[in-house]
Amino acid sequence: MESLIGHRFGRLTGISFMERRGGIYYWQCRCDCDSIRIVRATSLKNGVTKSCGCYHKDVVSKHGHTPIGIRSPTYRTWNAMISRCTNPKHISYANYGGRGIDVCERWHESFQDFLKDMGPRPNGTTLDRMDNNKGYSPENCRWASTEEQANNKRNSHLLIHNDTIHTVAQWAKITNIGRSTLNERIRRGWTIEQTLTTPPAPHQQYGKQHGV
Repeated sequence: MESLIGHRFGRLTGISFMERRGGIYYWQCRCDCDSIRIVRATSLKNGVTKSCGCYHKDVVSKHGHTPIGIRSPTYRTWNAMISRCTNPKHISYANYGGRGIDVCERWHESFQDFLKDMGPRPNGTTLDRMDNNKGYSPENCRWASTEEQANNKRNSHLLIHNDTIHTVAQWAKITNIGRSTLNERIRRGWTIEQTLTTPPAPHQQYGKQHGV
């Protein structure tokens, strides 16, 4: 295996080897903007991935693309997809990149290709993977309402926050708030923001409820 440590690929510099998964080597890279991303070695070598996504962000911002530019729901969804699959510091990385969910090469660097394939995000929808064990690609993704996404998890209450969708149990692990506490907040009519961001009382923390 060729070491990519110290090698530059556009705005990215290899800093450490991460893993081999499905015959593909993944490397941790630091972007010139100081973001950390995990990228396929082949994507680095063939020039498909040249930044953490900030290059395209800069281009979009510079040329003022609206309404499908950096501030659009579609762009925010694309950016969130990339982050949770490649940034170990992202709050949801463990449930995405950490368990092998990745983004196809066509979408990884190009928001415009993502937009061409998916179209603008319709109101009331989020990006859904039809097979939850596969990554993000045109063949496996759709814009879907919460009700449609729930068909893949019939017994799970899904919550959407910051363009990320998880079950209550998954949010409990991410936020360190007990699942029963989250369910009680929902029952009382709390907003999603309040439910997931209000610090719990010490006895309500997820880790102290032994499996709750």
